[in-house]
Amino acid sequence: MKPGATASALSWCRSSASSPRATCRKATRGPRLRRHRGHGGILGAVGHEGPPTITYIPVRKHTFQSEVNLSRLPAAVKDAHGELLATAIPKVSIVKEANYYAEGEDAEDDADLAALIERNARRYPLAGFVLEGHAPYGTTASISRTRMLKSAVERGMPVAIVGRGNNEGFTAPQGVFIGGRNLTSTKARLLLMACLMRFGAGSDLRKKLPQYQAVFDTH
Repeated sequence: MKPGATASALSWCRSSASSPRATCRKATRGPRLRRHRGHGGILGAVGHEGPPTITYIPVRKHTFQSEVNLSRLPAAVKDAHGELLATAIPKVSIVKEANYYAEGEDAEDDADLAALIERNARRYPLAGFVLEGHAPYGTTASISRTRMLKSAVERGMPVAIVGRGNNEGFTAPQGVFIGGRNLTSTKARLLLMACLMRFGAGSDLRKKLPQYQAVFDTH
């Protein structure tokens, strides 16, 4: 996606959330705006990790209430007019891992993810990943690829996990991975990009992860 298109998507996500009838979790942008009947097709959850959740009540933070809106982003990511710099937009890649397979010892099995991590670390000052795994837990069957993503976090690249597709459940945080709750991977990507610009990353990322998780829990 081009920088301008990404900025437009971020702006749309913020603006669409301004209506109490259609928050970002209940709509998908395409050639036309498509709304879901309650994101994930469920009313809420009780007894899972985290507080009871009712998705149909419009209590999510958005627009002027958001912790990651444009006015709260640091000056370093904005131009003289207060607009978002295209060059400051982080690189967040979506990794889809929803297949079971026999793990071997061939390094080529994970060459794609290794190359993606190295490229993002080399090219982009702010980068991260969204892992779209098994629904609703956001996990992957591969121990080696999970280990690689954990190493990416240690290198300053946050990883948010979500279930595949239109996630019918709430993905909880797991260790150093941010829980994407009932967000789809594309929406989790936009929110992670905003968090990266707001909180930064770097060698002290672990200390900042609670701030990231708080945004995913309330937006």
